[in-house]
Amino acid sequence: MTQGERFDRLDRFDVVGVGALNLDYLAAWSGPRDRVEAVVNSAVGSPVGWGSEAAVEENVVRRLLDLVNPADVTVSAGGSTFNMVYALAHARPDLALGYVGVAGSSPEGGFSAMDALGRVGVDVTVVGRSPRLPGVCLALGHDGDRTLFTHIGANSETAQYLEQRFDELVEYLARARIVHVTSFLDPETPKVLLRLLTAARSVRPDLVVTLDPGHVWCADPSPEILSLVALADYLLLNRAELGLLAGRVGAVGGEDEAGALLRTMVTPRPIVLVKLPDGVVLYQTAGTQLVGHKMLAPDEVVDSTGAGDVFAAGLLAMLVAGSPGPHEVELGAQLGLTLARHKLRHLGSRGHAAFGALTQELGS
Repeated sequence: MTQGERFDRLDRFDVVGVGALNLDYLAAWSGPRDRVEAVVNSAVGSPVGWGSEAAVEENVVRRLLDLVNPADVTVSAGGSTFNMVYALAHARPDLALGYVGVAGSSPEGGFSAMDALGRVGVDVTVVGRSPRLPGVCLALGHDGDRTLFTHIGANSETAQYLEQRFDELVEYLARARIVHVTSFLDPETPKVLLRLLTAARSVRPDLVVTLDPGHVWCADPSPEILSLVALADYLLLNRAELGLLAGRVGAVGGEDEAGALLRTMVTPRPIVLVKLPDGVVLYQTAGTQLVGHKMLAPDEVVDSTGAGDVFAAGLLAMLVAGSPGPHEVELGAQLGLTLARHKLRHLGSRGHAAFGALTQELGS
């Protein structure tokens, strides 16, 4: 049975991802930080937030790439939701997966997120198309930090695309068991996205929403972003993002901050999952649980870009197995950590071929 035949027969999706589609440049920088800071400060007018994410113009990405040895740069399709869906397709090739977003036109001979999704059987029938270049993200590794410099590109057209195809996309999302959402860099998309998800849930009240807002949304959450947080069933954060989203700038988020967020989430059994170096903390109204794992030694880490997205893929691979309860969430966190640990040992998606076996091993 082909992927298309399975969609027609079941008329549903297990997971639909909503997010940006980018070209990712993975690069290592061993030079002094002040050379990077000089490029960014002159263009943005603010210091580099090492280890976080910044929205920049395309020329800033190009100037930063000029600093790096081309032999140290790897190019691939990317974007947080793309990374999650692509990893999930490898972990659970039996699932029906879909995508909502806008695809730009890659340079001739360049990498295409659409081609990559198609190769692993992800439905892209409602993905918008733009003649503009796709978004560009430079993941710059330096002294253990991974800093993202992202240009919005064709993703700037997402709000217009969601508006123009609103009713069609509501029906598409309502066919999903789980919808996974990550951030966009423009101020308009969260507004339309909130309306879209609210409408989809009115059609399908049991629709599960997982949200990974990332640094940009957490650092400056608009009322619409906070409403998206309230709408989510599962909220995925790291400790710094937890502190930011709870309104405590510079704080390393913990139980108090997670509790404040849980009180804003309107779904019956919300969970805030906070990723730590040594595991994941599951904050729930009924209590707190740590799902631990053994950290890799620094010299074992090859590439950390997208590890959080791979974790999300492991979580969702277990959540679709049945009615998401404490057992599925714990197993999902365990699988997410296992897949992320494996991914950290490989550049880009080069280790994804093992995800299916790792998933079967944990699920057996």
